[in-house]
Amino acid sequence: MIAGAGMAGAFAGPPAAMLFVHGTQDPTVPIEAARAAYDRVRWPKAFLALPGQDHGAYLTPGQPGFAKVLATTLDFLRWTLYDDPAARGRLALVG
Repeated sequence: MIAGAGMAGAFAGPPAAMLFVHGTQDPTVPIEAARAAYDRVRWPKAFLALPGQDHGAYLTPGQPGFAKVLATTLDFLRWTLYDDPAARGRLALVG
């Protein structure tokens, strides 16, 4: 989930691993709303908080935060698709 907070009925279907990515200075969706959504998820998950970032500039190559989002996304996929313990360990360092 990128810069989102879920909607009514969200997280009610079959379990699916989820990666939350959110800027700490997002003026559109407050990070507290994203954290609350993260807390409602009961299956494998990770949360990447990007200090000082807004609603999504970090999704653009070359912008601050992009490299971190890319690396975290790859580790998340390695963990959830291949059960890679090293990738899971690196996710433990995610905010």
